[in-house]
Amino acid sequence: MLITGFGVTVSQIFAGTQNKAIAESIPQITPDNTLGSGHSTVTPQNQLVDRVDGGVIRGINLFHSFQEFNIGEGRSAYFANPTGIENIISRVTGGNPSQLLGTLGVLGKANLFLINPNGIIFGANAKLNVSGSFIASTASSLVFADGTKFSATNPQAPPLLTIKVPIGLEFENMPGAISLQSARLVVQPDKTLALVGGNVSLDNSTILAPGGRVELGGLAQKGTVTINQNGSLSFPTDLVRADVSLTKGSLVNVRGGDRGSIAIATHNLNIAQGSTIRAGIASFQGAIDSQAGDIDINATEAVTLNGTGSFISNAVLANAKGKGGNVNLTARSLTVTGGFQIFAGTYGQGDVGNVNINVGDTVLFDGVGTNGINTGAYSSIAQGGTGRGGNLNIIAKSLAVTNGAILEASTVGRGDAGSVNIFVRDTALFDGEATDFNQVSTAVFSSGAYSRVSSVATGNAGSVNVTAGTVKVSNGGVLTTSTAGKGNAGNVTINAHDILFDGDGRFNDTPGFGFFQSSGAFSSVKQTGQGIGGNVVINADSLSLNNGAVIVTGTRGRGDAGDILINRANTVTVAGVAGDGYSSGLYSNTEPNSIGQGGKITVNAATLRVLDGGVINALTANAGSGGSIVINAQTLETTNGGQILTSTRSSGDAGNITLNISDSINLTGSDLSYSDRVLKNMQIGVDTFTNQGAASGVLANTDVNATGNGGNVFILSKQVNLRDQGVITVSSQGSGVAGNIEISAGTINLQNQGAITAETKSANGGNIILQVQDLLLMRQNSLISTTAGTGEAPGNGGNIKIDARNGFIVAVPQENSDIIANAFAGKGGVIEINAQRVFGLESREQLTQQSDITAFSQTNPQLNGVIEINTLGIDPTQGLVNLPSEPRSVEISEGCQVRPSNSKRVRFVNRGRGGIPSRPEEPQNVEMFLTRWIDLDNGIEAELNRIVGENSLPTYAIINSSNGATGLTTTPINSTCQGK
Repeated sequence: MLITGFGVTVSQIFAGTQNKAIAESIPQITPDNTLGSGHSTVTPQNQLVDRVDGGVIRGINLFHSFQEFNIGEGRSAYFANPTGIENIISRVTGGNPSQLLGTLGVLGKANLFLINPNGIIFGANAKLNVSGSFIASTASSLVFADGTKFSATNPQAPPLLTIKVPIGLEFENMPGAISLQSARLVVQPDKTLALVGGNVSLDNSTILAPGGRVELGGLAQKGTVTINQNGSLSFPTDLVRADVSLTKGSLVNVRGGDRGSIAIATHNLNIAQGSTIRAGIASFQGAIDSQAGDIDINATEAVTLNGTGSFISNAVLANAKGKGGNVNLTARSLTVTGGFQIFAGTYGQGDVGNVNINVGDTVLFDGVGTNGINTGAYSSIAQGGTGRGGNLNIIAKSLAVTNGAILEASTVGRGDAGSVNIFVRDTALFDGEATDFNQVSTAVFSSGAYSRVSSVATGNAGSVNVTAGTVKVSNGGVLTTSTAGKGNAGNVTINAHDILFDGDGRFNDTPGFGFFQSSGAFSSVKQTGQGIGGNVVINADSLSLNNGAVIVTGTRGRGDAGDILINRANTVTVAGVAGDGYSSGLYSNTEPNSIGQGGKITVNAATLRVLDGGVINALTANAGSGGSIVINAQTLETTNGGQILTSTRSSGDAGNITLNISDSINLTGSDLSYSDRVLKNMQIGVDTFTNQGAASGVLANTDVNATGNGGNVFILSKQVNLRDQGVITVSSQGSGVAGNIEISAGTINLQNQGAITAETKSANGGNIILQVQDLLLMRQNSLISTTAGTGEAPGNGGNIKIDARNGFIVAVPQENSDIIANAFAGKGGVIEINAQRVFGLESREQLTQQSDITAFSQTNPQLNGVIEINTLGIDPTQGLVNLPSEPRSVEISEGCQVRPSNSKRVRFVNRGRGGIPSRPEEPQNVEMFLTRWIDLDNGIEAELNRIVGENSLPTYAIINSSNGATGLTTTPINSTCQGK
């Protein structure tokens, strides 16, 4: 009789061992008498092989019962398989565990059940030789569909045996353990191998079930494990389970042509020391419609995965066909360290399954293996593979990805990569190694979440989506999508209450060399990439980028950069620089030799703060147009080198800057110690971008070698304040034309070298249009300029138009604040000013140390520009006289009748023409001025109160504060004028 799949006869099994040495003596197989006349019999076939016959038959079931059941090292035991028997069910009723050190087999195709509540040990050289499925358990009873129990702890008489199929494993007391010690257990394709304990441990052991099913698990208290019709097991969710472990290179593998699956139900799971779990489609097997099964790990407590060379993998291997299965992991906590990998992928032809991690508490991915492989979870279309990538999904209370660990969905073959989707209730942390500049991380990649298209791949990257209460990305941690091949980069989307990007890290890309990686979120088209860059979308209550952290969309290849969108934030803070001088910031850049346009940067927030060298930067270094910047906020603050900047370094035009700020814009420069520092912006590839040093504010520039035009600046705000070298500027240092500045505000306040400029080195100056509702105030060397030819080159000065017809323009004459539209060799610009009044500024042909308005041509006076000042038809200097320090009294007598000598004299004080028409045909002007309050001392205030109290007629009060003294002159009016 042939044993299916093994190709050997029973006689060959028995004869082949007759000349072998007898193994060490251990208790062998000893039947008991609990089955009555149908008791089991053991017949030695030779010195090393036993045959088990007898037992009780009930329908398709054959029952055996033993006092002891052991197989010595080098020995074999085979159950006879009578015709029609599908299940051979054996129990051990004695008090000792079963030691299986040799071969356990069935002389037929029946499934084999072995139950010993006291434990089962598969030792070195333990093997299975069965054609059906194999279930080993330390349960107390096997439960059948009609309620019958075949118990190893309470043996029953034969009449209680049943023809029904077994449906469960019942555990009554603390079950014994099942351990594999250097064992190798194999079942035939499509069959099940189940080990159901107590604790189940594999130590340097192998379980193979090609295309079949492996079940590992157990209970630590009374309960029942259900046996389903498809051979799978269902563990109760409300009971304490036993533990499962795989150590010292242990292997569980179900790869075949179809279906193979693995299920582990445990309290704690430990996989370490090069141990692996493998499912999927094996090489040279499968078909287009083949479907690999899943790996299901369900732990009620902790899953600990550790070690270089250790992994859990569900993969379609090279030269295989079919769809890969999923890796599903559920636990209270998950710890993955030391280079361990959780993997779903394809090296052949077929789609990749998903990696699904659902953890009630904490998830930790940490470190790098001794082989340099990053600890992590992966979904990958590998090189040579074709198919659709799977997603990496993580649900947890908290997540930490640290010290070089990564989460990745990628394509290195042909097909779209999957996405990384993270849902965390509390904190999601992505942290690189905190190293100083003299140290280099052992990690090849920075800690983070990736979805990428490699340089040899064809397909689109997936997205990286993170939803959490708090997201922290630090020490070079990243959230990134990219394409270096033929395909588009994906999006990075972060939804959180608070988001913090902080610092940078140093990582090892080449032995002996390191590179700095800023913490941040990235979506990019790399140098070899051909596709569209993805977007970075941030939805958060608060967002902070500190110490060199960045958000970047960019292109170095062939394709447009993506956009950056910051949404619904209460506070956005971009601040500081990294230790090596790189600025924190929002960047959308194009690089030299790339083909594509820059992306748009949009910030929607209540408050935006760009501080201490932080930047918002859209730069183009190729022929494509640079991205634009749009800020919608209530308040905007830049200080100490903080910048909002668009620029061009090539033939591409710089983008525009639009600021819609409902309340106030505060642009403040830096202190002297900071102004000498040259800050470096983000380094992308080999190109280093530098900002304008100490300048704080809003800038749309062209570089010295650029031929493209500068961008425009559009500002709408209630209040614009520029202090301490704070600037709003459009400029061209190259041959391109500077952009324009348009500002509409209630008030514009320039103090201490605050500046609004549209200057060029050689081309025409840009234009400045200011619409001011109330007040334009210029103090302490402030400047409004559209000067051209700053490099002593041709170029016409730009135009300046200030519309303050309902307000005032005010400067202090001695503080040298200027409004200029000059040119070096070209024509001066046109300055048009409309206002109620202009104070402190005078139109001049040349600049002076006073506050000036000029529009001259430095080298050709015939090309001077035009200055037009309109103050509603009224000369602001008309009728003004210098008043003496003391008020003068003027006697008015003509036409007036004086009262008797005992009456008081009539006196009038000359107060100029403020309330008198300068000419009869002019209307009377009533002027109102805002000035600071003066606190009167008690004596003056008392005197005023007394005078007002004594006189019912009006009183003129003149307060003279010259020479540091405050005087009071009062004149009651108690006479009338009778003359003309």
